[in-house]
Amino acid sequence: MLAEGSRLTKVLLNVPRRILGAILDILTKPSAFALARIESSPASTRRALVFYVNVFGVLFIATAVTSHFYYYSGASEVRQIALLAVQVGLAIPVLWLLNRLQAAAKRPTMPGILQGVLYIDAVFLIFVTAVGIALGFFTYPGKVDEIDIIATEWERCLASKSFMYWLVRGELEFLYEPPEAEHARTLRQWGELAQFVIIIPFAHLFARMMKARYGANYWLNLIGAVVTFAFVVISTTFALEEYQFHLARKADCATDFMRASVAKHNRERLAAQVIKRANTEFGAVTNKKGDYMRFDDSAIVLTVNYPLAGEAFDNAASGFQSVMTDWYCNPDTELAKLRFLELPLRLTMTSSDGRALQPVIDDKLCYDRPHFSLGSSLGAHFKSAKPVLPNGLR
Repeated sequence: MLAEGSRLTKVLLNVPRRILGAILDILTKPSAFALARIESSPASTRRALVFYVNVFGVLFIATAVTSHFYYYSGASEVRQIALLAVQVGLAIPVLWLLNRLQAAAKRPTMPGILQGVLYIDAVFLIFVTAVGIALGFFTYPGKVDEIDIIATEWERCLASKSFMYWLVRGELEFLYEPPEAEHARTLRQWGELAQFVIIIPFAHLFARMMKARYGANYWLNLIGAVVTFAFVVISTTFALEEYQFHLARKADCATDFMRASVAKHNRERLAAQVIKRANTEFGAVTNKKGDYMRFDDSAIVLTVNYPLAGEAFDNAASGFQSVMTDWYCNPDTELAKLRFLELPLRLTMTSSDGRALQPVIDDKLCYDRPHFSLGSSLGAHFKSAKPVLPNGLR
């Protein structure tokens, strides 16, 4: 019994060593690796699959541990490997046909192509994951443990109303991403695009493996692997996003998720998150980033100073009030979420001669009101009236 346990322990301890050895051989000796591993025995495909799953398991754990860098948690290993299986499944026939059409020394087979793709893709995922974690670590603004109530409740509503949405997405929980992390979001987007550059040396390794094993054309496999990768990733990502959008539209969570947010969470905390979102939206439209809106006990306050007086000020103030009413009443804006909290918007508009107007915009003004484009109307007002926003410039 002890002898069997000792043998099992040795086998388990040798697994990481064998995986690391295989990775090193793929990177440094792709031709020799292909001759030794691809279609070398009846168990070659099973061995490649085991290698791929083992690498994926380690990477999934690393990603799960560092997911707070990307402000979410709850990703599913099964769903991620299912997506990878679909992508690999789409790539194999293309690469197999590409190699079958060549006058190769040995006729390539579908299992052989599959084995080559599994080995290369596993090592490729290591590098892509490492780049993603590094970018997340160096751009992380600090510890964030505040749940993004709106994003999380929206996700929960969709998952509860659509089984297919839950099947695709799982049960994700999002952390609130502070506005100062905007540069980090940009870097992460560039990091996602980096995979289309990182694939080039791995396409080179794949081409060398196919040349060594089947005598296939190196350049045709190099170019074919890069193009196939780009096509598969872009097409599956687009299809998945479109399908999720379709499911979200059918689920009809436009109002239900906010009602759930109000019922389950602290009112002031929820209002603070809505205001942060509204300030970001406001800054994007006016090109004036800042924390202009603030929360008090009974309303959201926005102060605007105009370099105008008399009738010109009255006209500008009336126009701004109309624009902000459209924004507050339009259900597609972030500010409209305040209506679920029964919080009005109070404008404080001052003229150059010290006169002040303080109209209040509340839910009663929204009944039967047409909704206009926030971007065009608000942006046009700031260009023409040139108001000054004194609060919280950043």
